[in-house]
Amino acid sequence: MKTYFVVFFLTCVNCLRYEDYLSRFNRSYDVYHYVDFMIASEVAKHDGFGFTSYSDGRVRHVNKALQSLVPSRHGNKKVLGISREVYDVRQHGFVSSVKDQGDCGSCFAFSAAGVLEYHAGRALSVQHLMECPRRCDGCDGGLMQHVFDYARDHSVVVASDEPYVGYDTACRRHRARSWVDVKQFEVMSIDNDPYLELRMATLIKRHGPLAVGIDSSSHWMASYTSGVYPASKCSTDIDHAVMIVGFTPTAWIIKNSWGTDWGVNGYLYLERGKNACGVAEYVSFVTKVKKTFGTPEQS
Repeated sequence: MKTYFVVFFLTCVNCLRYEDYLSRFNRSYDVYHYVDFMIASEVAKHDGFGFTSYSDGRVRHVNKALQSLVPSRHGNKKVLGISREVYDVRQHGFVSSVKDQGDCGSCFAFSAAGVLEYHAGRALSVQHLMECPRRCDGCDGGLMQHVFDYARDHSVVVASDEPYVGYDTACRRHRARSWVDVKQFEVMSIDNDPYLELRMATLIKRHGPLAVGIDSSSHWMASYTSGVYPASKCSTDIDHAVMIVGFTPTAWIIKNSWGTDWGVNGYLYLERGKNACGVAEYVSFVTKVKKTFGTPEQS
């Protein structure tokens, strides 16, 4: 009898905690998500992790385009010669506020839009960049290089012209002048350049933010709140797009699109020098642009 009483007590405590979680993040009850929540409860006991809006297994649409890329043979491999420098593009140019992509696999559009915003000097329409590139699939994902390619020949409009709604809509063609014209961009991988992660710091200083893929599939990533996220808690099988805005001697500073209650005000500090979470598997960036319209916004 005593054993049954203890089990019942623990269950009730967890139910109460889950109810508080549901209230805080405006969720409705779901048995499947409760199981994920219980796993997150264990994760939250460790330093640098806690409850976020993604801890309960909230629908995280896998970016199938990134996932289909051939995984690297390098794995989480130590790269020698990491510099001791600190650099953050937010101190040198425009980076818009962190947004929440919601239940839509639009991470690739947020990542690519962030790069273009840096060069345009203002917030651009993620919804437009999610829907209009022909080789991208809206909420089912896409590659950042296809967004850059689209921006070569089509208008890229500001966020206020077509606000983000978080679900698939028809592509709206705009006759307005584009805020930025992409002339050249690059796509790189550690498979072709084993020293790519070492060179990424120079690329950021020279060309601005990098749009990259990472592995976001673990409960550890969903519940990250602070500190440097270690390479040991993820694989190199990328499924999510983010944007690197800078680096410290030990970490990449990464802007995510999971809202500001996740991570460090929406940012991830990812262990540097080990291809952590496959950060050097798919690296894309703009090398030449023509800013065509308007004046920069304030970050």
